[in-house]
Amino acid sequence: MFSNHVREQLSAYCHHELDAQASRQVAEHLIACRSCRAEFEEIKAGVKLAEHLPLVKAPDSLWTELESRLDEQGFKHEEPTQLRRSFRDRFFYPVPAAIAAALLLTLGVAAFWI
Repeated sequence: MFSNHVREQLSAYCHHELDAQASRQVAEHLIACRSCRAEFEEIKAGVKLAEHLPLVKAPDSLWTELESRLDEQGFKHEEPTQLRRSFRDRFFYPVPAAIAAALLLTLGVAAFWI
């Protein structure tokens, strides 16, 4: 029935990151589309669960230890700041996405079993 679902925009819509026109379009689509609305409800539930997770501060020595281990393995770097950004981008930003995915999977399994 709907050829242009809004699934790609649901997370941004949930976090109020869309401009007014796009937000209105997504809201209107959600009124009429049961499939996208169900997916949006799952995203909202995952966000609410993630909001209850504790924030844990990494030890101050973390980056120094990582750099020393990379040096031990023969990895040469010229700009430590660039190395830190690159390392963080590759390994630590996907963590919230993985947590959200795990929460959504858990919700899906729980919904299936109930």
